[in-house]
Amino acid sequence: MKRVLEFLFLSVVLVASSCNRDEVYTTQLPPEIILDNQSGVYTVTQGEEIRIAPQYKNVEEAEFEWVIDKSVVCTDRAYVHYGEEVGSVYLTLTVTNPSGSASEQMRIDVVEPNIPTVDIVGSTSRMLVIGSEETFRAEVRETGLPTTLHWYIDDKMVGEGDTYKFVARECGKYIITVKAQNSEGEASDSVRVEVVEEEDMPVNFEFDKLTYHTVVGRKLLIAPSLL
Repeated sequence: MKRVLEFLFLSVVLVASSCNRDEVYTTQLPPEIILDNQSGVYTVTQGEEIRIAPQYKNVEEAEFEWVIDKSVVCTDRAYVHYGEEVGSVYLTLTVTNPSGSASEQMRIDVVEPNIPTVDIVGSTSRMLVIGSEETFRAEVRETGLPTTLHWYIDDKMVGEGDTYKFVARECGKYIITVKAQNSEGEASDSVRVEVVEEEDMPVNFEFDKLTYHTVVGRKLLIAPSLL
């Protein structure tokens, strides 16, 4: 009889232990959020989109809530933000499952496009004698992004790099354009060039001064120099 009681007691203990182990094993833990950017600060160019997609743990039966300015903007696992206006946007993600919830705060900085600027050095119009040459040089504002420079004459690409040597082979009017381009945009500058025969080149004079003084009865020699 004693052995029977011992066996029944042991069976009850084993069954109870087995139940406790199952309960511990099947209890769900609160969710965890692992940001894809540890700083929690994201940057997007104005007019572009950024996708924020954290990793998660314990999110079975979980609900997702992305909030900006107390308004829910998304209920998916990932959030796509469009950079409409330059400035900072503060975003809160909350994930909730039957065992609890977790939250992460983030900041999205919307910045202006890092588009290059370019200028052709010198005047915006030139007159050249047929057969002559002139080298045009472009100045580009540094943006920190790889930038390419291409030269065009009447929309036809004729060169690349910081400089372009134009050879005046035929009389006529030309528009020389340089375009600077990087991954965020493009800028350009143009100069008008007219190629003429030598006899058609205008004669320009230069005086050593604009005001002259003399006395009555004396001659004054004014001798301009050719440019």
